[in-house]
Amino acid sequence: MTEVRMWNFGERNNHAVMWTIPHPKAVLQIVHGMIEHIERYDEFARFANQAGYLVVGHDHVGHGNTVVEPADYGHFPKDWQTLVADVHTLQVEVKQKYPNIPYIIMGTGQQLRLQTWTAIGLTRILRAIHGEKYRSKFLEQMSTGMFNRSFSPNRTKADWLSRDEAEVDKYLAHEHHKFTPTLNMYHSLFTFSMKIGGNLPTLVGEG
Repeated sequence: MTEVRMWNFGERNNHAVMWTIPHPKAVLQIVHGMIEHIERYDEFARFANQAGYLVVGHDHVGHGNTVVEPADYGHFPKDWQTLVADVHTLQVEVKQKYPNIPYIIMGTGQQLRLQTWTAIGLTRILRAIHGEKYRSKFLEQMSTGMFNRSFSPNRTKADWLSRDEAEVDKYLAHEHHKFTPTLNMYHSLFTFSMKIGGNLPTLVGEG
């Protein structure tokens, strides 16, 4: 039987959720994507519980219940390393409680390198003009907005998310999914994507 536990952890007081079961065979840590929150994975976590997996995850800075004020939505730290540190902090904490079973981390994918390089350059220009906290609708259309182009004609701006229209509508209606990311959030995500792709020799140290 699933038991759901919630708490806050780490330097940034991130909101964490654990879907726990007696005697799990492994731990699965979910790293959620942009403009969502960890409890969106509740159904999947309970399904994984039935297969014997304990599931845990947290809301990133600027997301979900880690947000304190509405203005904080979509505002990341200046560097992506901070986000990785939060994932690692939670991992260390959970592994201390479950040291003798396998530990798995699951996150989202990445885009083509040329597209990401272009996005980094555009973000740097926009940050120089508007500042890191600016919310660019143009950049939003050039990132997540691009996903929808393969699903034309569109019913909503998030048709790419799922073939289940009810799930798409639920996502769009949720209070945690209504913000436009700041430029520093886009910059952190794009540079991180290039780094894990092994093709970011000069931009990692940039603030």
